[in-house]
Amino acid sequence: MNISLHKPIIAFQSSLFTSSGYGRWSLDLAKSLLKYCEIKNYDLKLIPTGWGACSKRNMDELIANPETKKLLDKILRENLPVQPDVYFHVSIPNEFVPHGKYNIGISALTENNILSPAFIEGLNRMNLNLVMSNFNKDVASKTEYVKKNPNGTQEPLKLTSNIEVLPWGVDTSVYKSTEEKIQSVEEELSKIPESFAFFYSGMWSGNINSDRKDTGRMI
Repeated sequence: MNISLHKPIIAFQSSLFTSSGYGRWSLDLAKSLLKYCEIKNYDLKLIPTGWGACSKRNMDELIANPETKKLLDKILRENLPVQPDVYFHVSIPNEFVPHGKYNIGISALTENNILSPAFIEGLNRMNLNLVMSNFNKDVASKTEYVKKNPNGTQEPLKLTSNIEVLPWGVDTSVYKSTEEKIQSVEEELSKIPESFAFFYSGMWSGNINSDRKDTGRMI
């Protein structure tokens, strides 16, 4: 009897090498996954994708960094001879397709209070879904539609797959408690008259329909 043994294959499909929010998030996830796979002796395969019209990251910088250089060496350059044991896909749910024996979808999901039917169907195609917040999980869990089938019958369309919260996390080598103070930053902060303020990041284009992160309506 011939028995073919191989390391468990972990496939990770994402836009990790693009200059995008999903790209930055995917790169952090891939770094953590690589460390885990090295400990467990798993075979990590990266499947890079684009993200809309976003440009690619500076490859020279990635090569110069030993940590990201390892990731470049993990890029899948030919078809896998076997089905991945675990398949990750970082994207919006309507793009989820289960390619592995066990499939995990990772998504920032939504900033709305209801998901589209296509998002629910995509989540249900995966064995497990990971989202950033309890808000995302609650919205996915509460969204429900009535699906009309071609034969005229109807059935409920709601989340039936597993969903859990995975916060983005923080790089403690960068973001940490310190006594260091930068004078220019201290001077700018001292100009804020309010006793309470919060930081927001987005893009205000002047057209409320093309703002990033709904800046106009927030203001």
